[in-house]
Amino acid sequence: MRKQCEAGACSADCSGGCGCISWGEGHENCSCRCYPGRFAIVNERKIPFKRFKPKIKVTSQTKFNICTKDLPIGALAEFLDKYLPNKILVPANIATSTVTIRLKNKTFKQIINGSGLALKG
Repeated sequence: MRKQCEAGACSADCSGGCGCISWGEGHENCSCRCYPGRFAIVNERKIPFKRFKPKIKVTSQTKFNICTKDLPIGALAEFLDKYLPNKILVPANIATSTVTIRLKNKTFKQIINGSGLALKG
């Protein structure tokens, strides 16, 4: 079964789990990821996930939209780690879970809390 996610101006249609996140005025800045997959999808361009670096500094005032469907929690943590490196923790009791969420105009901390992840320090 195909999974579809969209946030802002980005969307993804994936055979496994998917996740999209957007930010900025009008949420025109966005990226998506299919899982399993080795690419981030940024404005309809595929970028190898290892080289993907979002051009945003996360602040407490930055508002995001996020959509995930059947995305393994570890893959979500890896995706969000691109925005806030080395700060995302996966609690052991949810390490094998998948997450489906849709949040609009939320801070990064609200997204972390809403997904069941945790922030380091």
